[in-house]
Amino acid sequence: MLLPVAAALILVCLSTMLLKTFASRWAQPAAKPTPTARKPRSAATAAAADAPDQALGVKYVPWEATKQAPAEDLLIVDCTHSSALTITHHKAARNPPKGASDCSTGLVLDALALAAKDPAAAAPWLARRRVSVNHFDADAVLSMWVVINRQAAPAHAAVLRHAARIGDLREAGLGSGHLAAEARRWDGVESEEEVHHALKLCCWMNTIERTRFSPPYVDKDSDAKHQYFLERLAAALTPEGIEALRPEWEEEYAAVLEGWALLEGGRPAAVQAHPQLGLAVLRPPRPLHYYSLFSHALGADTVLTVLPGQRYEVESRYTQFVNLWSRPVQARLDMAPLAAALNRLDTGREAGTEWASSSMVDTGPILRLDRGGEKLSKAQRYGHPTDRPHFRSGLPPAAFEAAVASFLLHGLVGTQPKLGGWSWDEMQELNQALDWAAWEATELPAALAKAGAA
Repeated sequence: MLLPVAAALILVCLSTMLLKTFASRWAQPAAKPTPTARKPRSAATAAAADAPDQALGVKYVPWEATKQAPAEDLLIVDCTHSSALTITHHKAARNPPKGASDCSTGLVLDALALAAKDPAAAAPWLARRRVSVNHFDADAVLSMWVVINRQAAPAHAAVLRHAARIGDLREAGLGSGHLAAEARRWDGVESEEEVHHALKLCCWMNTIERTRFSPPYVDKDSDAKHQYFLERLAAALTPEGIEALRPEWEEEYAAVLEGWALLEGGRPAAVQAHPQLGLAVLRPPRPLHYYSLFSHALGADTVLTVLPGQRYEVESRYTQFVNLWSRPVQARLDMAPLAAALNRLDTGREAGTEWASSSMVDTGPILRLDRGGEKLSKAQRYGHPTDRPHFRSGLPPAAFEAAVASFLLHGLVGTQPKLGGWSWDEMQELNQALDWAAWEATELPAALAKAGAA
């Protein structure tokens, strides 16, 4: 009887040792994937690979629930917080060291890479077991998905990083231009297929949000949006998974590519860059999807869109609102003085309209003609140019472009673009010191006269 009992005890000990070994391996931070780890995976393979992540116990919690919860076990992504640690590209973040990505999703992936090399350095952030964010958009939900699925995420790093760029900065690395190639390189994108997978992913998320939930940037049902996509992203990150979702992204995806091709086919007149001002001038034949437009504005922080019929918009890009590390960023100028000057100058504008600009601290302030007393809704302001009306100015394109360039030249004189971006304090100090009355009295008339002579 002793021999069977001893054999049983040995088997129990061996089983316990094996279980401990596998458990310790599952708990290890994800290592940086090798090229072979980025081979396309089926939805079933993805689900199997995600299983160890569930053992880590990281849970999404709605933003409202964070207000009563202690901050010690809470990680905040893609926004700031009064006391909890963050992984975000927003200014005033409490981020892990050595993160250098443009979007919050990339910064979470940077933290995972840091954990593989120096676990202690990343532990204060990655040891936390609850994750939350105060809004819904692509970068927000992708950031949380990476935190929760940290073992599976590195195999999809390029698509995740580029999808966050497309969703947040509204720029995709389409085409063969050197700026598009640089954006792809920065995100680790190695193929056109990955660019288009990321674009399809964003179009899928946009379509689902628009058709099943509240409008984009209306956050009353953010929790439901997060729950929906967190449950479905693993499958959508595989080539066959995103293809299965074709009915839910195809229409918007086709519209983006068509719009991008319209501008590409109109070069050089349709796309002009002024690098010294951080300005891109785009001349589409009609209002287009933001992804179509801003994929031609790579490297710019201000975009002037010139539509047929003397209809214009000037936008300060989101690149100035966050910390950007792929390139230096120009300071943001408050466009209220430009709006005031245009109201005095543009006497031939459409009746009942006036030039107005959003606040400088808005995510992407827009200067445009609005009908008096009819401000755009938040959904229109943050939506695509196709979602809002455009009114006729009395200024011809050459004069309007000259006014905008003169404004930027005056405001940015003596400054240099900064890697990581300008702080809010720095931008406030710069704007408060500018003499716009002198600009309007001397520099603006000279710029207009020169444009008229040309």
